[in-house]
Amino acid sequence: MFGCASGKRAQVSATSAAKATEAPLSKDETEKRIEALARFAAGVSEELRDQPDQAVEQFYKSVLADPSNEPLVIDVARRLIRKKETEKAID
Repeated sequence: MFGCASGKRAQVSATSAAKATEAPLSKDETEKRIEALARFAAGVSEELRDQPDQAVEQFYKSVLADPSNEPLVIDVARRLIRKKETEKAID
């Protein structure tokens, strides 16, 4: 529907607006976020190289680096559950 305010574009705008009102990260928080994203990227790289055990380890370390990043934690927990590593997913 053209001009619909409840579509995907409206959801993206609402998310962007919510993020714009968040306080900026401290230097320590920024460094944690950078390490977490770097480890997550390393996990993706390991997946692409068909190294699932190393990938899961990098994903897990990404959460340890930034446990306050809820979307990251949820994504990694799902990956761990798929690999039948429920104990790690619960941690």
